[in-house]
Amino acid sequence: MRSMTNPLMVAQLRVWRLMRMPDEEAGVAALRAAAMAAGRRVVEVPGPAGEYGLTLAWQQESPLTSKDPGGPPGGTERDLITFAACLRLCWPDPDEPLLPGVASTMDAVRDALTPWGVQQVVSAVNRLSAWGFLETDLGDGTIRLGPAVAMWPDTEIAQLRRQHATLPGNGDAGRE
Repeated sequence: MRSMTNPLMVAQLRVWRLMRMPDEEAGVAALRAAAMAAGRRVVEVPGPAGEYGLTLAWQQESPLTSKDPGGPPGGTERDLITFAACLRLCWPDPDEPLLPGVASTMDAVRDALTPWGVQQVVSAVNRLSAWGFLETDLGDGTIRLGPAVAMWPDTEIAQLRRQHATLPGNGDAGRE
């Protein structure tokens, strides 16, 4: 990381979305400074094995904040409801931290969405993964919450905690 220029470090993190935590504190400090110069901030993201990674978020003062506030993804209704099911499955206990959450599977997502009349979820999961809201592992077929979730404001997470039981994948929630 030392040989990279500050703008290159930020660009690399934007492309990768999630970067392994540098071994040296000086590397983290350099990345934070580079992000700040670009109107961004670095957010630590806990991983499933207790490790941490880094991702970028907008600074609160950024004029782009209103256009990119964090929070749920855009996209189609199918994208949103698929994400809601993944959120419920990967975050089964709203009293626990949102990240790292737990792993789920495509089959569990399909099962959670059947009562909602949603059957085709692969393309939605692929889009959500490309946007950074989910991480998928083709090797073992797991789905996890992605680094974009780490950028959500505490107020939105608190609201999700209150509405957790209404998300798809919770028994009869959403059935009409």
